[in-house]
Amino acid sequence: MPNVVGQTQANAEAALVGASLTVGRVTEAYSETVPAGQVMSQNPAGGASVAAGSAVALVISKGPTVVVPNVVGMTQAAAGAAIGGAGLSLGSITEAYSETVPAGQVISQNPAAGASVAAGSAVALVIS
Repeated sequence: MPNVVGQTQANAEAALVGASLTVGRVTEAYSETVPAGQVMSQNPAGGASVAAGSAVALVISKGPTVVVPNVVGMTQAAAGAAIGGAGLSLGSITEAYSETVPAGQVISQNPAAGASVAAGSAVALVIS
């Protein structure tokens, strides 16, 4: 059984097939230490003795998570800077009228403040 932990998913699958094994269930999970797209773990573990044709389950990293900042009430420019500073990207921007939020400020955001998302994810804004 080859050890494919740390390899890209494509390389890991090729190594398993090359060792007369099959790729079993593939799942994804966030990791603060394993880059996105790389194998975090495998089952059975590398070095184990298994029969030819056995399936090997892989867990692929989705990369680190980032907490979405609260940008409601900020100007669009300040919100964009806060989102970028958190390692996220600015998503779609729509406008809506508000009786309570001054013009040019963020009425709402999606995903909501405090949500854990993959680094680089887009945050959509609704501007007054």
